[in-house]
Amino acid sequence: MDYYNVNEALRSLRTANYQRSPHFIQNMAFRLDRILSVRPASDIPWFQRQFPKETIRYRMSGPLKNYQPRRANEREVNRTSTYVEIETTEDYHFGTRQRVLQYGSNIQIISPQWLAEEIHAEWQRAAAKLI
Repeated sequence: MDYYNVNEALRSLRTANYQRSPHFIQNMAFRLDRILSVRPASDIPWFQRQFPKETIRYRMSGPLKNYQPRRANEREVNRTSTYVEIETTEDYHFGTRQRVLQYGSNIQIISPQWLAEEIHAEWQRAAAKLI
């Protein structure tokens, strides 16, 4: 739809003679005149605050054995000819989990144990869907 047709359609919605007003055809997805207030998603203040963090230690092997820490929160703990052990301090669980999952069988979570179990359970659910 080009610019002219969109404007024409909007004009016809505003000027059409409806049996009653407001009419459901006049509803638009983002009607700014219907917003009563804007509030934060939670009452937890997020500005000027330290988020809770978790220290995670993992071992990368196989094609990832030459991995070099790239993020400011990562540091190399141990390196051998078969693996590299990384310790990181994370404050964003979902992103960390996704990063670990993308490495597949080339990563092993050493600590915390709850994260290792969560990743293991996720891989089991994925494997069950493949069979």
